[in-house]
Amino acid sequence: MQLEIAELLQTIAPPGSFAVQRSAPAEALRIDVQGVGALDLPLAPRTVSHLRDVAKPSRYGLREQTVFDTKVRDSREIARSRIRIDQRRWNATLIPLLDEIRAGLGLAEGVVLKAELHNMLLYERGQFFKSHQDSEKGDGMIGTLVVTLPSSFRGGEMTVEQHGEVMAFRGSRSDLQLVAFYADCRHEVQRVTSGARVVLTYNLLTEGVAAAMPPRVEPHTLDALGDALQRHFETPLGGRFGGEAAAPDRLVYLLDHEYTARGLQWDLLKGADAARASALRTAAERLDCEVFLAQADVHETWQCESDPDDWYPSRGRSWRDSWDDDDGDDDPADGGGDDAEPILSDLIDTDI
Repeated sequence: MQLEIAELLQTIAPPGSFAVQRSAPAEALRIDVQGVGALDLPLAPRTVSHLRDVAKPSRYGLREQTVFDTKVRDSREIARSRIRIDQRRWNATLIPLLDEIRAGLGLAEGVVLKAELHNMLLYERGQFFKSHQDSEKGDGMIGTLVVTLPSSFRGGEMTVEQHGEVMAFRGSRSDLQLVAFYADCRHEVQRVTSGARVVLTYNLLTEGVAAAMPPRVEPHTLDALGDALQRHFETPLGGRFGGEAAAPDRLVYLLDHEYTARGLQWDLLKGADAARASALRTAAERLDCEVFLAQADVHETWQCESDPDDWYPSRGRSWRDSWDDDDGDDDPADGGGDDAEPILSDLIDTDI
């Protein structure tokens, strides 16, 4: 019965994607950097050189420490306090694009996206950032917006991944490129092979969620889902350890995306989660069932194997150390800076 419910929910098409890209003309953005002055777009090599002079090496956090490790993150950054933008001119282009991004990400109508500047990043030849994951830094934060300034460079492709699906994004020599993605998506910046990749990073926040409308689900899907739920709660299951069979008193459905406690709200569910949760909620209410959102801790124990040629003594370190940048907002998958990662082979145990 649970499989039938899951299959019904999977037929509900996602209203959007986990990442979207939009373009804007370079003249829409007028930007001034302290110590450099006004930036002419597209960026010239001389301007990039001046930006390098006022930038500092990017940092990341490893547990309680803040460290520099160019094996993991090799870039330079400029704090937002040194950046001045003609916001009135920029908003004329940015605000309509944010509404397109909202729709592209599958967020409900009535949700308003706001972009909060975080910093500027500079990647020159040979620089990169390994796969990492952003955390939600404040109330209402749902994702990240990266605005790539027009310049001539090769490499530096940004890839965004969600459940095995990967989307790749490149910059432009003439236009601004805006890429937005959910905060729980893993992403990385490939090595720049020539020129310089310069981006503005923004935190994407939501406003106006009280007015958001739930995604529409086809009536026949709701009817089938309601029937399946009723059978689920009426069908006795074998008791644990040979006990008496009894009908279940609950159903747990795991969402696709990850959520923090403050971000777990009906109106802020991401992509397909919004439509599927809305369908479950409607079907449950028809059956007079209680329905609510909750966080789940999923624990899995795997047997893992490593390539003997890449083996090194871990001295007790876990195979996936957590680490993030200096603001505590990233969690790259490769904490120790080693390229090799053990291969998961067999699932031994799991519990929720």
